[in-house]
Amino acid sequence: MKLDSARLLKKEFIHQLRTGEALSPRAVGRASAATERHLTSDAPPESPCAGGVAVGITPTEKPGEFGIGVQVQEKNAETQRVVRHLTSNFPHDLVVQYVGRVRALHADKVRPPVPGVSVGHPLVTAGTLGAFVEIAGRPGIHALSNNHVLAACNRGRVGDPILHPGPIDLGTFNDRIGALSAVVDLREGDASVNVTDVAACEIDGALADALDVCFPYGVTGVIDPEQGLAVKKIGRTTDETDGSILMFEIENLWVDYGEPLGALTFDNQIAIQGRDGGLFSDSGDSGSLVFSVDPPAGVGLLFAGSEVGPKGAVTYANPLGLALEQIHATLAF
Repeated sequence: MKLDSARLLKKEFIHQLRTGEALSPRAVGRASAATERHLTSDAPPESPCAGGVAVGITPTEKPGEFGIGVQVQEKNAETQRVVRHLTSNFPHDLVVQYVGRVRALHADKVRPPVPGVSVGHPLVTAGTLGAFVEIAGRPGIHALSNNHVLAACNRGRVGDPILHPGPIDLGTFNDRIGALSAVVDLREGDASVNVTDVAACEIDGALADALDVCFPYGVTGVIDPEQGLAVKKIGRTTDETDGSILMFEIENLWVDYGEPLGALTFDNQIAIQGRDGGLFSDSGDSGSLVFSVDPPAGVGLLFAGSEVGPKGAVTYANPLGLALEQIHATLAF
């Protein structure tokens, strides 16, 4: 189906999943044998969430054609019921994948003060400095990362010190690089939906004057995610890795943040798989900039991941343009 049709069908799926309304019968499709094995497991749910079915846009084998991707995050009776209903009553261009628990990538390497280094609020372990940005109406250069890295999952306050390296990497208050300058709160509650996990830190003046804000590979702009787009990231834990976009415009993605937030719901997210089934990210890579080399442009802000997927672990990112928009920022070069 065409992209607009896929988006409309995805919207219908999400409405029905969130309201519990009956799904309308369509053409017949089937889940893969591997998916069926995962869904019929007797194992208890992997997280406190009662459910976990995310829906996004995925490419098909036909150029210019798209399908609906369903990512199953829980092994329980409810997800079995939902997925079996979808695969029995909806189009053949429905792709079902088991990805398991998706968790925020909280944090051991200390690197120079450039994108990819260890940073964090004193209350966290460590994450990654993704890029340098400028914020409208505010002076100076700011470091871009996640709320759960720079603002400790809503516990931080603007003006709090930010450390490089992060605390788990032996960073102390003597390693302050700046102060929390912008944050979008993570929204809790059954009816709350998030679209970003983003925050920024204003770099202290003397240090800011010495920064080389140019991002590697000549990245200077922002593009929207596309299926199959080759991407890279530079992170605190796994350094530079390669991957490709597996799915985009994912809605109803449940991300386990642990204490104190628990599981939160996200819409309009990007799923990324590592090249040749390898890791694209790991704990501590949260906040990394996901970018393409051709063209050289930012694509996403990495924030979460699962340990299993169709071809290995899956990484999740906010669309970069949306993350920047929410803190009124632009990439600084």
